[in-house]
Amino acid sequence: MTQVADVVMFIVRFGSITNKQAMKIGVGRLSARIKDLRDVGIGIDTIPVIIPKPNGKASRIGKYVFHSEESKRLALERFVNAA
Repeated sequence: MTQVADVVMFIVRFGSITNKQAMKIGVGRLSARIKDLRDVGIGIDTIPVIIPKPNGKASRIGKYVFHSEESKRLALERFVNAA
């Protein structure tokens, strides 16, 4: 399975993916894989998330989700079912 297919399956299973989660499944450049999906017309939204830190500051990260059920269906057809 390709890294793009791994990302698609993760989002299908868990609803979203972050860089930290992607690293755990062996995807080191999540933003590049998201770009690959977007380049072929798969709708992926970036949701900003604020993560509080113990020192009182906060980190901003993004989590990626499918834009719609149609986007999810297209991604599955193109990258998972075709593999």
